[in-house]
Amino acid sequence: MLAQAVTAYLSALEVFTREENPEVWALVQSNLGVALREQGVRTIGGGGMELLAQAVAACRSALEADLRQEFDLRKESPEQWGMLHNNLGVACQEQGFRTEGANGTDLLVQAAIAYRSALEVFTLEQFPECFAMLQNNLGIVLQEQARRTANAMGTELLAQAVVAYRNASTAFGREQIPRQWAMVNQHLGVALEEQALRVDDSKAQELSAQAVVSYRNALSVYTIKEFRSVVSPLFPSLFRPNVFWGQRILLPLMVLATALANAWPVHPALGRSIGWCFAFTILAAPISA
Repeated sequence: MLAQAVTAYLSALEVFTREENPEVWALVQSNLGVALREQGVRTIGGGGMELLAQAVAACRSALEADLRQEFDLRKESPEQWGMLHNNLGVACQEQGFRTEGANGTDLLVQAAIAYRSALEVFTLEQFPECFAMLQNNLGIVLQEQARRTANAMGTELLAQAVVAYRNASTAFGREQIPRQWAMVNQHLGVALEEQALRVDDSKAQELSAQAVVSYRNALSVYTIKEFRSVVSPLFPSLFRPNVFWGQRILLPLMVLATALANAWPVHPALGRSIGWCFAFTILAAPISA
């Protein structure tokens, strides 16, 4: 189906040319980019990378006419302008995550720029859900940039990621969109945990305590039936090599044990014991580099 969509968009571009109808041409280019991106995400190896590169190129082409001032899309159709930047951001994000070295970091930087451009249109007051998703995606790319960046710059990127996640959490709201709110709090907890590893002890304790609050917020929504599907994202440090495990896992494991105790109100002590057993079973599992 995605291949057919790509073919259809390419056919449409033969009709809606850039010279005669630049606004429609830009929209079709962006949709082509989305279809190519989805193909790339679902394709492993070099084929997937090539599709993602084509997706980024298509999304960039969609914005070229506006950048060259062939028409003022930001003024004529601000929501479409914001959507085009969002699509470019997602494409750069997907390609950046798969690309190592300076090229991958540059793609992540471009993704962050695109998301921030989209946020100029999709504001909290007018488009709270779009604002929240953009802030969440911005936090993701900033956090990945931070992981690839040493010293003070990496710490600053993590701080920016935390701000973005907090903005997303506020916009989603616990009562309004609980699952997305929980997802963002999960991301926030991981970012705070990683930030704690980069600062001095006094600040690290405060950040770690905030991470615990975020994990508990996430676990207040995820039920015990759903726990299996979220355990890896809640404890990403368990699967990352070359780290000091004592720092990275103690607080998440405490949260896990407490959560299972709360989920087992008939016998909380037994629930806590099962939680710790389950946690250490995860620890004992082989960790791939």
